[in-house]
Amino acid sequence: MAKRTIGLTIFLIKPSTSRSECLRVTKAASMSEFEFPDGTKASLHTFSTPPQAPKWFNFFSDVVENLPSVVSSSASAVLFVSKSDRLFAVTFGYGRSLLVPGSWEEDFGLKVTLNSVDRTKIKTVDRMTLDAIGQHSRIQASRDASIGEFGLDLEQDFLRAVTGKATDPTLGSVLTGKDALTVTVAISPQELPALLGRYLAQSESEAYKAAFPWVDQIHEVKNPAKIGELDSTLVERIRSDEPGRLWLSIPEIIDWSQVEGFKYRNSAKAKQFSDVHIIDWLSQIGGSERISVEALRKQYRVFAMAQGSEEVYRQWTIHRCLYCEVDEGHETYLLSNGKWYRLGTDFRERINGQFDAVPQSSSRLPEYVDKSEGDYNTRVAAENSEVFALMDQKTIQCGGQYDKVEFCDLFSSTKQIIHVKRYAGSSGPLSHLFAQAVVSGSLFRRDSHFRSAVNSELPSMYRPVTDEPKPEQYEVIFGIVSKSQHGLVLPFFSRVNLSNARNRLLDLGFKVSLSKIQAQSDAA
Repeated sequence: MAKRTIGLTIFLIKPSTSRSECLRVTKAASMSEFEFPDGTKASLHTFSTPPQAPKWFNFFSDVVENLPSVVSSSASAVLFVSKSDRLFAVTFGYGRSLLVPGSWEEDFGLKVTLNSVDRTKIKTVDRMTLDAIGQHSRIQASRDASIGEFGLDLEQDFLRAVTGKATDPTLGSVLTGKDALTVTVAISPQELPALLGRYLAQSESEAYKAAFPWVDQIHEVKNPAKIGELDSTLVERIRSDEPGRLWLSIPEIIDWSQVEGFKYRNSAKAKQFSDVHIIDWLSQIGGSERISVEALRKQYRVFAMAQGSEEVYRQWTIHRCLYCEVDEGHETYLLSNGKWYRLGTDFRERINGQFDAVPQSSSRLPEYVDKSEGDYNTRVAAENSEVFALMDQKTIQCGGQYDKVEFCDLFSSTKQIIHVKRYAGSSGPLSHLFAQAVVSGSLFRRDSHFRSAVNSELPSMYRPVTDEPKPEQYEVIFGIVSKSQHGLVLPFFSRVNLSNARNRLLDLGFKVSLSKIQAQSDAA
């Protein structure tokens, strides 16, 4: 039979999962079982919707006379093929909607693609950046490009999908891989089982690790069953007397000057807190006995109250505000901003090692007894004017990419560039702190106009800083406010951000250290 060019979307079904377990039950679907000429067993499941007017049609019915009838229908199909003791699902149209979510292997298509494409002929990259918010983006090159030309941050970005040209055109001219493999290929029906066998071999190969060794660093968990298990562990952790690595945090960057405090009930009589904390939340809901996953996702909320009023400035579900780290054997899972992620062992150990290598500052910063970071910075500078200069809120116009930049929060007489942030248990606020320090350090190191502006903002006794600095004489200190009575333990994503920032500042020649600012229990 002649070959035909056809687009295929291919899923690899999880082992020991039957066709009936991964197919949504629908009375309107029909099934045809058959065998390919080589004896490979298969079944085709088709589904079609009856002709009907599209939703936009009625929009015009009151204004257009004698509107002609417009109807449309859709057809979907799933082809199940058993090959090499594995089950494949090849979908057509909206066929993916006929599959039960979580029934397929995650990253099957991505691994096939990475093992099959020329690494210098990548067309698009879908990535997620683990930063203050989970930033999803697609980068499309105007020409074939190498993976290095897409500007990925190999410590903070992880691949969600890749499109590229295959080194072997019989696998398809262009492959796109995510969970599914999407490919356009010239093939006859009889050749499909053999082609699926080749894709299976490509998915099992570890050749991709030579060209893309960082791909396995972190993966989003998408299997509903596994997410359910982790959510159950989360509930158990909340109910435990020793919750361990579990924090409540604000899941996005906010303007703290606009926030009076936080409530866990949207009521004028509800108690207001200066920051969010697991213990405070539990005290306001009457304990943890009634907590469920459903309640975390829908019922319980955090309300940020606007400064000087009873209005709600922002609100989030508790589930979005929870950050949790779970160890299962050799695996580590993280909950951040409502999603679970699985860490690669090598990546986890490397980041933890880099964090452990960050020195603690020899200078102890004053205790935090204030309502806000701004109040703290102002008080510390006023009470220690011969030691610290206040630089908080003194933004410097830079133009271009950075617009306005703060040099730091406090600048010491011993050339310590101090950045202060309240510890919120998530990567969001802290990543902003680390990024600000890198931008400030880079400008201070290389831009004479920036240094002149810094000099003009400093009290006279701290000047001049206009000459090109010898960066080894300066120490960048990350002062992190925490009311924990134990040592500072940062969430994993914060450790990633800190490691990246420290490496960039070290490259600029600065010394870098970490300082815990102890907060009183009734402060932030």
